[in-house]
Amino acid sequence: MENISNVKKLTRAGMMVAFAFIIIFIGSRLEGAAFNQLVVGPLVNTVIIISLLTTDLKYGILVSLLTPVIALITGQFPSLGAPFVPFIMIGNSILTLSIWVCERYIRKYGLYVGIVIGAILKALMLSVSIKYLVALFKIGIPKPLVAKLSIMMSYPQFYTAIIGGVIAVIFYSAYKRNHRKIQIN
Repeated sequence: MENISNVKKLTRAGMMVAFAFIIIFIGSRLEGAAFNQLVVGPLVNTVIIISLLTTDLKYGILVSLLTPVIALITGQFPSLGAPFVPFIMIGNSILTLSIWVCERYIRKYGLYVGIVIGAILKALMLSVSIKYLVALFKIGIPKPLVAKLSIMMSYPQFYTAIIGGVIAVIFYSAYKRNHRKIQIN
């Protein structure tokens, strides 16, 4: 992560929220859970990770918190599942925090380790939340939706985070190469 002003960080985070909105909005207008799991999920995770890498932890977490709200507002996430949105926020934040910690403290492969650890922890947190915490806290989500979310919020979350991480690494590597060229010239 580079040293940049707060105005630039806020601008970048705002752009990432706008990208996330576009991705989620388009996904909400297209039918099919497979499309949303295989395309929208990884792209949203990409946006979250790019937000962290091009700004800092604070703005990365901010984008992590806003994306589930955007999904709910646009209809991408079912309105009856609204009580589960805070769990998704926490899962996204765990992904972001894991990447930040690993990139900061593991010299050579921190970003990659962070993506893998973050993906595992996010999937685990969401899976445990939908399977146990929703019932434990008597959160009012209809049983048929809980059954659907139990599938969506388990191992697919690991894959979407990993795919999003790979895409983010590719984009971020290109960004760093081009950013250096601009600074040199």
